[in-house]
Amino acid sequence: MSPHIRSQYQARLEQWTGSSWIGIRLNGEVDSTRLVSHPLRICEAVRLAKTNHFILPAQMVDCLGGLRSIGHLDVDTELAEHVMQSTGWPLSVVRPILQKASRCAGIRTLEFGCGDEADCWVSYARPAEAMRLVRLSQRYEADEIAVQVSTFMATCANVMCRAVLTHRLCLSLGCPVSREKGFIQPDEMVIGVSHQWLDTRISN
Repeated sequence: MSPHIRSQYQARLEQWTGSSWIGIRLNGEVDSTRLVSHPLRICEAVRLAKTNHFILPAQMVDCLGGLRSIGHLDVDTELAEHVMQSTGWPLSVVRPILQKASRCAGIRTLEFGCGDEADCWVSYARPAEAMRLVRLSQRYEADEIAVQVSTFMATCANVMCRAVLTHRLCLSLGCPVSREKGFIQPDEMVIGVSHQWLDTRISN
């Protein structure tokens, strides 16, 4: 891993919110010196990227939900059964929730801690910090922000992929595993925006 790269987009987000932000690039140019040495969850990678710049190949994503979010789990059966076992919920409840989760197709690599070429930025922010970005967004849209909140595939699908696909401000409360393992702290939530979302607001 090499040092995290600062960017003007990241600096602007930190100025607006007061929280730290991580740039994520999908399918960036592979640099063998930045490849991770062991599997990581995407939510874990966001935490590590606060101080590091590295590349996570798809085959090194250590989470069924993360693999699904980047298009490497074509059938939801195994993931649905895993969620059913961990929650005690019936498949009739679990399957529709999973099917609604955002999914990016054909992702080969995820580059974390990159510069202005990032496709999206993700922050583990305190509620007050997230509120500042929501209020800024409301200033541009002059309306209440429509936000979907999920506790499944929080960072990978419902923030990273959803931000890239919809160009909307995305929020999540995290998922049980990411909190149990300490990747998302008790007083944090996940918030993300795409490059296009941010570029529009910086230019206006």
